[in-house]
Amino acid sequence: MNLKVLAVFVLCAILVVVTAERRGTETGGYKKDTLQDLKKRTHDCFDRYREAACTSDNIRLLCKTSAKYQINCKKSCGLC
Repeated sequence: MNLKVLAVFVLCAILVVVTAERRGTETGGYKKDTLQDLKKRTHDCFDRYREAACTSDNIRLLCKTSAKYQINCKKSCGLC
């Protein structure tokens, strides 16, 4: 009986140590993920608008100020 209790205790201790070592964010760092970090990790990395329109928007700095262009010109705005 004591051997079973000891085995359960050891397994619980291992679980606690492994869980405590995990980092707090998806990227593995100690800082919180920002919205920009989440946008960079998107799986659909393409421009919904024409390439010329997205390039023009990037030049006019709309990529930094407009969520509309950040979503629709991900590749040209460098968000992925």
